[in-house]
Amino acid sequence: MSEFFGDWDKCTGLGNIPFADAISQSVGRCAHIARKQIIKNIRDQKIEGPDLLPQTRAKKRGSQKLIEKGDYLSSYTTKQISKTEAHVGTNHPQARALELGYEPRNLAARPHVGPAFEEAQEEMADEFTKRMIEVIEK
Repeated sequence: MSEFFGDWDKCTGLGNIPFADAISQSVGRCAHIARKQIIKNIRDQKIEGPDLLPQTRAKKRGSQKLIEKGDYLSSYTTKQISKTEAHVGTNHPQARALELGYEPRNLAARPHVGPAFEEAQEEMADEFTKRMIEVIEK
């Protein structure tokens, strides 16, 4: 059996490898990476969806910017729930309507959170991989 899996006696001498702590740290760091990407996309106005309606542009004095105030940006937070779970989100009233649309007011969906997570996936995977390699190499 050992010919398929290697020398088990060598593996038992490795001692405690702190994977749980490394995973927990990576989960927290990945949440911050995702939050950073959401904020970057909002600042850069990298938001999917149709152009603003003429009446909306008129209210904004011709501006095409969907989000112009910093309170929405600063409302995004991270919270580590457990060693393997972290949340990134906001309690800002307009967040859900911006991301998903709001039919009663004829607001089109302008996704920016979902696309930001997609853009951050590679960086989050790199963070996780880097942390696991650090633990193994210690």
